[in-house]
Amino acid sequence: QASLSQNGQECHRANRCFNFDGNGKKITNLHNKTDVAYPSLFGIFNGIAKNLTIQNSEISHATTGTDVAGVFASYIGTPSASVNPDVQNIVIKDCKVGSDGDRITSYAGGLAGQVENDNAVIKNINVRDTDVYGPSSNTGASGGVIGYLHSGAEIEKISSDGTVKSYRYTGGLIGAITIANTDKTISLSKSCFTGTVLATYRFAGGLIGMNLSNTGTITVSDCYSTGNVTATSGWAGGIMASHNGTSSISFENCYATGSITASFGAGGIVAQVSQNGLSVVRCMPFNSSITATVADASEHYSSGVVIGYAKDVTLVVNWCYRPKSFSFTECSGNSGNTVTDSTKPSFITTAGTITKGSGT
Repeated sequence: QASLSQNGQECHRANRCFNFDGNGKKITNLHNKTDVAYPSLFGIFNGIAKNLTIQNSEISHATTGTDVAGVFASYIGTPSASVNPDVQNIVIKDCKVGSDGDRITSYAGGLAGQVENDNAVIKNINVRDTDVYGPSSNTGASGGVIGYLHSGAEIEKISSDGTVKSYRYTGGLIGAITIANTDKTISLSKSCFTGTVLATYRFAGGLIGMNLSNTGTITVSDCYSTGNVTATSGWAGGIMASHNGTSSISFENCYATGSITASFGAGGIVAQVSQNGLSVVRCMPFNSSITATVADASEHYSSGVVIGYAKDVTLVVNWCYRPKSFSFTECSGNSGNTVTDSTKPSFITTAGTITKGSGT
């Protein structure tokens, strides 16, 4: 039998803090079809949760109020809560958040739509056979586990293998990242994505859609994505789509193996770098293919095996390698350059040195 207790502390917006132990039990056939805000099991969760499986469940968008949605919670944590959220050993299986015809209009995630506490702990989360359908217009973000990470957090051993579909800011694990306080950090480690990511506009990443944070420090280590990543317009990355904030963010010991496709700006590890502070160390683009489909070889439409596009920024790329034989198309059409085994440029000739190579 699962247990749920109130620890007696008052918390902003959620009113109470909980200590929830699922004791290894399942909640099945949860169908939260509501016209009110925060569609999910818990709505806003502050406290400790562990040892629970949620299976064969469906979360639909809220027609009124805040449409932030996840199977477990809409929000994990709130800024002024007296207890920091600690969510561990949760399985989300055979579930759906939104649908193609019933899209979540703000933030959508397999576990939670949004994380909002600077000291959140999220570990051992397995989102299996669960699809997430986020906004179809220029709002919000969507991730296989977390839609919007708006806080510092310690995240370890999270995974997702479903389809994540949204207009923009679409990630296999996390849709978008922002840290509110300068002294906070986000660490993501030992995590993976093995499904499919589709941004019907821009910014699709195998693990993370977009870094928007201008404060704090973000580290991603020992993670991988085998998922196919597509951005219908532009910016698709095997690990992350875009670094567009001034915070420092590092990727270490990560790899990607899926196919990467975008109209422009396709990158084996990161698609776009528009700010300083990115570091990529010992990351391997083992992608089956990297393809930019726009027939334009101009600078704006460039693609790359490690980094798709970077301009007027300082960044570190060190000890990264690519396989010799794979399909890389910088941009299609007569003005582009389709790289074959016989003409393949050496983009990385030695560890830590990036050259343009002999291609266009």
